[in-house]
Amino acid sequence: MFVRAVKDKGLRVIYHRNDGAKLIRTGGTPAWRNTNPGNIRSSKFAKENGSIGDANGFAVFPDYEAGRRALARLLRGGKYQNLSIFDAVATYAPPEDKNDVENYRKLLRQFTKLDLNRKFKSLAAKEFQIVLDAIQRIEGWKPGTEELIPSSQITAVRRNKKGVVVACQIEGKDWFSKPQLIALIEAEGGIDAVVVRPSGRKPFIRMRPDSIRLNNLNA
Repeated sequence: MFVRAVKDKGLRVIYHRNDGAKLIRTGGTPAWRNTNPGNIRSSKFAKENGSIGDANGFAVFPDYEAGRRALARLLRGGKYQNLSIFDAVATYAPPEDKNDVENYRKLLRQFTKLDLNRKFKSLAAKEFQIVLDAIQRIEGWKPGTEELIPSSQITAVRRNKKGVVVACQIEGKDWFSKPQLIALIEAEGGIDAVVVRPSGRKPFIRMRPDSIRLNNLNA
């Protein structure tokens, strides 16, 4: 599960997992890059419904299911339930955001074959899903490219005469001093470790514990 996402340069969004692995989504449409089929704006609602980041003002969700679920909850909420599909368009895709409201309505009618005067609360489950499908289609869902970068492990450590860890070797990389490694983890991620900054104490590196006791670095 991805727990954090950040907008990168150009048409790139980077998703981060707890273990340090990264997924880079490049190109495609914003809805696809953000796994946000409804192009829901970043907001308190989005965060309460699972968003893990922001990209140019739009929420980023950890996966498609979460994004689709957020869209459904938004349209099932009190703000839309008493609105007709026709009236809801101006609220969902307001003209002040440079949306073509009339064309949006035209496409909804074309894709759903529904009477746009129907209120959302009157839609049967299957009809509601048809509306969600149409919104995703209108908002644009064109895939780009994905690259999953697995996390690297700390494979060895060096200690001073007092037994304090002063350097670590990263899988497939060189040795790093402890300050260098802390900076690397915080700046780039991609390493199966976290930096802990306790109040009034020096920061230290912590790896998730596993069955190999000597591998459970906490230095």
